[in-house]
Formats: sequence, structure tokens, C-alpha cells
Amino acid sequence: MTHSYRAFHMGHVGDIEARYTTNKSRLPPDLIEDMRDAYRRSLSFLETTKPADHEAELKASFRKQMLLVAGLSEKEIGKMDLDAMADAELQRIVREKLVGAPMPNGDGRVNGGKQKVVPLSGVEAYIERGWQWVAELPDDRAVVRFSD
Repeated sequence: MTHSYRAFHMGHVGDIEARYTTNKSRLPPDLIEDMRDAYRRSLSFLETTKPADHEAELKASFRKQMLLVAGLSEKEIGKMDLDAMADAELQRIVREKLVGAPMPNGDGRVNGGKQKVVPLSGVEAYIERGWQWVAELPDDRAVVRFSD
């Protein structure tokens, strides 16, 4: 930011003020926009928050939005510590909510177990998502297994 812009922002009488406001009521619009742009570029030197704080804020906001899109409620998300959650854990939660099936982790096991009891009416949807039929239970439920 130029010295004359800084002086004008501080309210000092000087170059810009004398040049543009003598016998006039306003600064020209293009000069005002240039001064605004110079001020915007200077904000990182004027603000007291650290960029790392802003980055952490953005990361937490992004994680929250991912979980909302995946179908979690504000209440469910509020119970989670998004800052401490590992990326792999966040990815697992989002995948399970979006796909509806546990996803294999790095060691080949499936998070949440390999079998699941589901209503008989929902078996078709599970099979379409990669699960395999195991058995029918006597109470209109069935056991399905995630196929690796």
C-alpha cells in the first residue's frame, strides 16, 4: 500500500486528500476501488489471526460438510471431535454412510464386521452393493456377508 493511501486511511491531510478533495465532495470511483484493493492485499499484515488458525477452521468446516452430505445429522456431528479424527476414520464414516457397506481397511478386515443382520425386504439392496446372502432368520430378517 502506498504511503499516500496509508495516510488517507488514517485521516491525515496530505497528497491524496489535497489532490482529490479540494473543492470536490468525493474521490473518483476508480481511485476508491484501487484503495480498497490495496487494503485487501494488506489484510494479512493487519489482521491478528494466524493463517494456520484459518486453515484449521477451513479443514473443520470441510469435514463437517462432508459428513452432512453423507447423511449425518448436526447432532451426530456435534458429538464427534473433527479436529482429532484421522483422515482414514472420516473416510470410513463417509463411505459407510454413502455406500451403506463397511469398507475394507488396510489389513483386509472390514470395519464393523463381515456379517450383518438386515430386514428380509432390504436384502436385494445389500446384494447390489456387494454383500452376499448367508441365511434367512425365522423373524423376517436375513444375514448377509460383505464379500471381499
